[in-house]
Amino acid sequence: MTAGSATGNDGGAVDGRSDPRLPVTVVVGLPGAGKSALISRWIEAAPAGARWALMAGEAAGRGLLRAPAGAFVSVGGCPCCSGRAAFEAALVRLLRQGPWDRLLVELDGSGEPASFLDQLRSGAGARHLRVDEVVAVVDAGCAETTALVDGRRAGAGSSGRAAWLLAAQLEAANRVVLTGCGPVGEGRPSGETPTGSAAAGVGAARGRVDCAALAARLRGRPPFRRSVQVWADAGPPAAGGESDGSTAAPEDAPEHGEWVPAHREGQVQQCIAIGKAGSPTVIAWRWPADAVFDRASLVRLSEGWMHLPGLLGAEAAFRTARDWYLWRFDGREAAWAPTGWRRDSRIELRLDVAAETVEPLAARLQAELAGLKSPDPPSSS
Repeated sequence: MTAGSATGNDGGAVDGRSDPRLPVTVVVGLPGAGKSALISRWIEAAPAGARWALMAGEAAGRGLLRAPAGAFVSVGGCPCCSGRAAFEAALVRLLRQGPWDRLLVELDGSGEPASFLDQLRSGAGARHLRVDEVVAVVDAGCAETTALVDGRRAGAGSSGRAAWLLAAQLEAANRVVLTGCGPVGEGRPSGETPTGSAAAGVGAARGRVDCAALAARLRGRPPFRRSVQVWADAGPPAAGGESDGSTAAPEDAPEHGEWVPAHREGQVQQCIAIGKAGSPTVIAWRWPADAVFDRASLVRLSEGWMHLPGLLGAEAAFRTARDWYLWRFDGREAAWAPTGWRRDSRIELRLDVAAETVEPLAARLQAELAGLKSPDPPSSS
């Protein structure tokens, strides 16, 4: 299987529109951020006739989530750390009560999203489910949130663990729902854990939060852009994938660009954003999350990327047989490292080149990427 025509388990385009498996929205967030409140509002606002199922840990099942009878299944502890056998048993119970139009999964506040997403893409999960969205619910007034976006070092103990989890949740998410903000752009007090629905705001404490500025910083947080929506007093953002059948938000593409199919098969998408007013030109590609790449071939190819004329910097995330890896080039040095990114495999190159050279360069690079041979995908048995 070549990287440029990888089918893996997804079988369809990056946005999953031709994939027959049950679409899954995974909701992550620290305790008290508003995950259960958001999911309950989604279920209440589900389209008429739609059948949505819900999977969560036992704590969420004790009255915090509102779901129709037969649509909820509890996994002992948290879905991400209950073990594959327990998770697959719960999944089978839920599927037998279908058919369903969408599955919502709430991870416990202490759950690690990357490991859970890997579990969803293997075994019974790979056969029956398609993860099309990971939503991180983030409390604007949480001390860990403000420390993270300000680049301050997290404290020790539980505070340090919470800050690490928040960073992991943001890295895995393709959409952030910002709670505790009131009307869009209105500052709210920060530092106190919210009670009840996080959409109602947070109590008085340390300073004010500029929610519009916070949303902008979360949107551009590395490694790649993500959609950020503010849960204001008017109500929560809608559940993903219901308006147009696609979860790909404009914020997901490099600035001034949009994703288009790079091949007729639709498996790989390309984005070319010509630089304006001094901004760099960006050439990017992305593949479905189930496409698996050979890391040794990627490393060899990346050594050539560093010498591209006019290359200012680059980021790439690829799934390999062993793990997911992030490659970064700052214009001088490059490095590979494991990553919690799980949305898709992609590469973004920022260049200072003449506009007329962009299309030929993109075609040459795409040919090189299509020639990468991947090993057999991880077994889904």
